Amino acid sequence: QRADEAKSIFLANMSHEIRTPLNAIIGFSELLSKNKELTKENKKQAKIIQISANSLLSIINDILDISKIESGNFDITIEKTDLYFISEHVVELFSKKANQKEIKLIFNLDNKIPLCVLTDGIRIRQVLSNLLSNAIKFTQKQGEVTLNINLIEEQEDRCKIRFEVKDNGIGIEEEKKEKIFKPFIQIDHKSNREYEGTGLGLSISSHIIQSLGSQLEVESEVGKGSSFFFTLELNSCIDNLHMSKTKKTEEKSIKYRGKVLVAEDNEANQELISYILDSMNIQYSIQENGLKALEEYKEDIYDIVLMDINMPILDGVESFKQIREYEKKNLLKKTPIIALTANAVKGDKEKFLSLGMDGYLSKPINTSDLYKLFDLFLIKNE
Repeated sequence: QRADEAKSIFLANMSHEIRTPLNAIIGFSELLSKNKELTKENKKQAKIIQISANSLLSIINDILDISKIESGNFDITIEKTDLYFISEHVVELFSKKANQKEIKLIFNLDNKIPLCVLTDGIRIRQVLSNLLSNAIKFTQKQGEVTLNINLIEEQEDRCKIRFEVKDNGIGIEEEKKEKIFKPFIQIDHKSNREYEGTGLGLSISSHIIQSLGSQLEVESEVGKGSSFFFTLELNSCIDNLHMSKTKKTEEKSIKYRGKVLVAEDNEANQELISYILDSMNIQYSIQENGLKALEEYKEDIYDIVLMDINMPILDGVESFKQIREYEKKNLLKKTPIIALTANAVKGDKEKFLSLGMDGYLSKPINTSDLYKLFDLFLIKNE
């Protein structure tokens, strides 16, 4: 047990140390790829940096997930989920990779599927991403990869939905079918192997589907291709959120009214957040530790605080507590305070929310997540 605890602490620390610089790499490369002043070649180079950094982040996340599975700390969060948005987003994400290999990527989505279901949308997106990534990886040029999502059965507020990713790639030998769902197992295990990967994706995906009450299955024939599929029984929900089968969320330079206080000790991340907030034309102040953030908060009025957790002198949690004490003592309205952290282990989000924080953002910061956050707590300029 002590060894498991030590391992968890080590992974948490490593996650923080790697995610902190990754946050800046991904964020700046994203900004550069959208910069109109850059040449087409420069934008392409920035995009390659972004894709490579995201690949590294994906590997880190996979290793953390395997650790959580082994220690019994793997979480599933059931919430309202828009399967249309999730599946369209995943297909869009992999369409470029498919085009690069001249692979035809087909997407069939049953329009009878309810707009809103109760499940773990983030984990389903993770599974579909893993399956599509593998299918494209193991399919030769001018091949075909298909994502099918079909409504099998519907009774009142319950529905049965089948997800399938199939390809006409290299296929899997019969004796390897049972092994591929074990961690670190790779179909191509030679030292000069043609196909990259950690061998974690299918193992994690299988565990996710088991946690959702089903089984990830495979049918495959060498030289003809593979089909990975699972069926989920889900509760449908009546949701008044704006969900559409066709409308996609667009990121725009939305301007917000309000003032943001940021507590962040890493210089690269300070610079990144500055660029993002400047693009939103919003007022802000960035402080390098929790003590300076606390002092700044007492001097001015802020509409939201982005609070890094691991900082010198005064950490984010203690700074948050002292801000809340100051508000209480002076009969001030509580300002939304969002935990901003590179940690990515079980219980982080719950811990910060239970303390009274109003939200949680995990590094690397996703620009779209900031938009969603500000949509909740700030007023948009007309």
